[in-house]
Amino acid sequence: TETATTVSKEITYDMEELQKGLTAAECQKTQPEFHISVNLSYVQILKSDVCEEIEHWIEFYNLKPESLMVELTESGYVDDNSPAVKRLWDRLREYGVMIALDDFGTGYSNFQLISSMVPNIVKLDRSFTVKALQNIFEHQLMDHIIQLVHSVNLKICVEGVVGDKTSYVYDRFG
Repeated sequence: TETATTVSKEITYDMEELQKGLTAAECQKTQPEFHISVNLSYVQILKSDVCEEIEHWIEFYNLKPESLMVELTESGYVDDNSPAVKRLWDRLREYGVMIALDDFGTGYSNFQLISSMVPNIVKLDRSFTVKALQNIFEHQLMDHIIQLVHSVNLKICVEGVVGDKTSYVYDRFG
């Protein structure tokens, strides 16, 4: 389908960029924590069997499945009870691929998605970080979200943490 082709092109593009220097497999030899992230939207999940495509590219490029992170992007409403979404997450987990809930804190993302998806990582949207740098209420809210995610043994990525101005976020939240 058109959606599956788009996903394939995105993965292929990412991989072709890597091959200009080292291949992904070579990167993994020297950097065991090397990961590749691929964004998927809810619409892409519904319209095609992206898991088959992902498995193909992992094998084609000789990647460790656990070094690939599939990020569900917050592009609109996500029906977390959808059989297509559940089937995808189950297959990806079985295969060893990591799952991330991207853009958390914007749009339709909510704690129910964390509960139903049980992602490996929750990516707190950059807009949250920007607000947290500007006022104490937003900072405290971000602090509590991070604590909550950690309390259920999930990892969190605070997007938008760059430079000296925001480096305290790393020190404070880990």
